[in-house]
Amino acid sequence: MTAVDWVRRMHAHKRWANRRLLEAVEDLPEKDRHRSFGIGHGSAWATVVHLWAVDAAWLETIGGREDAPVVKAGAVGSVEALEALWDVADERWVTLLAGLEPEDLDRPVWRTSAATGGRRRGMPLHDVLIHVCTHAQYTGSQCVNILRRLRVAELPRISMTTLSRAGFEGR
Repeated sequence: MTAVDWVRRMHAHKRWANRRLLEAVEDLPEKDRHRSFGIGHGSAWATVVHLWAVDAAWLETIGGREDAPVVKAGAVGSVEALEALWDVADERWVTLLAGLEPEDLDRPVWRTSAATGGRRRGMPLHDVLIHVCTHAQYTGSQCVNILRRLRVAELPRISMTTLSRAGFEGR
């Protein structure tokens, strides 16, 4: 497996896990979707919106928009709206990753945000691509913990091993 193949696999896992989380949040009663906890981004809804928003912001940043905003949960009004936004982001990721060449991995990506104190910061594309996936894993786990606190009977299984076993055992 090449580095580019590895990045593509990690992003395929991210897309798969994020959709499982969104389905679980969609199944919640509205009041539980927005019930606040001291983890993640407060609620299950805010946490899945954050997952999409970071994905979208990094896509914009990779494309050259250094100050791409991370949209807040209140800006997305419904599960259907979030699904539509995520469809667009997922399609853009697939296109970007399909065209990724090994030499692209070292190119610099620049970002200016509140998280950097408004300073322009750069990092290689390979680190951005890894960060997007590890952020999704971390935040996805927070969402699962929120769902656990809501006493969801069947928690979404979002680990790479779950995805891998399903594909491998189907051979």
